[in-house]
Amino acid sequence: MSIDPRTVPQPELRSAIAEERVALADDLAGLTDDEWRAPSLCTGWTVHEVVAHVSQSGFPHTWAWIAAAIRHGGPDGGEDVRTRARAARHTPAELVEQLRASASSTYRLPLSNRWDPYVDLLVHGQDALRPLGRTHPVPTRLLAPALTFAWHSPLYGVRRRLRTVRFVATDLDWSAGDGPLELHGPAGDLLLAVTGRPAGLAGLTGSGREAAAATLGG
Repeated sequence: MSIDPRTVPQPELRSAIAEERVALADDLAGLTDDEWRAPSLCTGWTVHEVVAHVSQSGFPHTWAWIAAAIRHGGPDGGEDVRTRARAARHTPAELVEQLRASASSTYRLPLSNRWDPYVDLLVHGQDALRPLGRTHPVPTRLLAPALTFAWHSPLYGVRRRLRTVRFVATDLDWSAGDGPLELHGPAGDLLLAVTGRPAGLAGLTGSGREAAAATLGG
């Protein structure tokens, strides 16, 4: 079953974003200095840098984003440079407080989808905390429509990259893809796989796991 994210009322999505920003801030507040310096699931970024990235999403930064993309070879290069600079400017404690302060913000980059901030928040929370062995449960409240959005998003391209694999959640009524291979597991792990994180495969099983591992690993 695929739940259409377009049917979710905007106030409900905004409420979920606010709740997750606060929940993530709560879990990040207890990290040690060594944990902030540790590598994240985002290649080349520390936990500190991942949080620098995700904590800015509620604050207007359109023109800075555009300027950095122009100067540094596109959105990815621009975001990498800006994120590293932001991490150098702000302490971990400051970034945690920025997450809290922006909890109810409705800002998002122009041309982005209204689901982008939420999926970004869910995934980067795992990027930061999973490598540390810390538990930060992915909220199930709007996880099914978030998965559907990520599945169809050209940003992640999983429908094109894994045409032969059907994804099936074992803890939610959600599935996507045509098969004939299948990948089963918790929706939170599926979300990591859908957004290109090989670490998400650790909790997944099925005939499509080998194909997914080869694709995501590349």
